Amino acid sequence: MASIEAAATIGNLESFGAVVDALRGDHTSSEAGRILDAVDVPSLRRFWKTSDPFRVGDIVKDLQQKATRQHTMASLSAIAIPEPSAGVIASGREAFMIARCDACHQVAGYGRAAGPDLRGIGMCYSNTELIRHILHPSLDLHDTGRFEKFLLTDGRVITGRAVTNQSTSTDRSSVQIQTDLSNPDAVLPIKLSDIEQRQPSPVSPMPVGLLNSLTPTQVAELVVYLRSDGGRLSPPDASHDH
Repeated sequence: MASIEAAATIGNLESFGAVVDALRGDHTSSEAGRILDAVDVPSLRRFWKTSDPFRVGDIVKDLQQKATRQHTMASLSAIAIPEPSAGVIASGREAFMIARCDACHQVAGYGRAAGPDLRGIGMCYSNTELIRHILHPSLDLHDTGRFEKFLLTDGRVITGRAVTNQSTSTDRSSVQIQTDLSNPDAVLPIKLSDIEQRQPSPVSPMPVGLLNSLTPTQVAELVVYLRSDGGRLSPPDASHDH
């Protein structure tokens, strides 16, 4: 790891070539994550992502599939948020897809609008706050996309969102419950007479751990992508916010 980090600091072809062998081998999932995080920095990306002079593209793909990591606010506290550019926005959009944010949210025409619209989120949260809310989605719950808890007479508890189903909209005796925002077509019909109690859920339908699929560099680019509304706006000044 020290040699890869040194290569990233130097950032030339020779330094990357000197650590290529570190990418090869039988790595554990956590080792793969650490290696990939160290390699996925702007100074080294050009030697395996933009071009591939050492033919390690397939090795990096294997690392990406095997890698596991557990991001926390502490582990992400040192990431540097880059200035917006076409390349950063494109990489941020890619991170938006990899982390499956697009399954529920939409930014600049990419993704679904099943969950809250993320337009203007850069005016609501700083870089640090945005990362914190993605890591801990239940910190701030909005009415749009918020789930309810339905306690049924048979003792079951169903968590989801009541939606209108056009084919059954005239049926006043039941309600359609959407239990997964990433799959809005899947609904569970429940008779109103079977509902004993319903109340807002204190838990966000957004899964925790979404950022764990991204390297720290990708997290930084995702922040820029979200705070710039997919590149349409200049993010608010965050020169002191890392």
